[in-house]
Amino acid sequence: MNKNKPEFVVIETVQGQMTAEVIKSHLESEGIPVFLQCESIGRVWGVVIDVLGGVKILVPKEFAEEAKKIITTIFIGDNNRDGSTGDMVTETIVDGPTIVTTSLPNSVRNNSYSQTISITGGLAPFTWSITGSLPPGLSMNISGIIIGKPTARGTFSFTVKVIDSLGNTATQSLSIKVN
Repeated sequence: MNKNKPEFVVIETVQGQMTAEVIKSHLESEGIPVFLQCESIGRVWGVVIDVLGGVKILVPKEFAEEAKKIITTIFIGDNNRDGSTGDMVTETIVDGPTIVTTSLPNSVRNNSYSQTISITGGLAPFTWSITGSLPPGLSMNISGIIIGKPTARGTFSFTVKVIDSLGNTATQSLSIKVN
């Protein structure tokens, strides 16, 4: 854990990405750094289909009270907030992402293959990349899923890297054997 990284707190949870973006814009115009965290039903080719459980608005702890006051001026009274909680919840983001997938199953040449690289921690959205060589015919999508039909036999070693929205990174060396 880096002691120089600020502690973030959730100051509000709202329904809808658009509402969260409006609040983020207002807070950032006042010089308050903001991160949005949401869980989506799915991401397909970079498009968020829907939001589950609302969008959390996070700010560094030292800006929490000021940010809460600004939000109160944006929305007059709790009854006009369309699903927001209205309560400040403290949520400390301590760790960056950790890749928990440590091995991948073998594949068979010319057969469909799909494996999700699982992570814990970090703050979404995440950016995935690979160093080294996946088997020809396989690729990694934006959600950290290795997918496709491998076209060559052999053992292919590579390193997966994930970066969260705060710039924290995690890497994991993996390999796939194609029979």
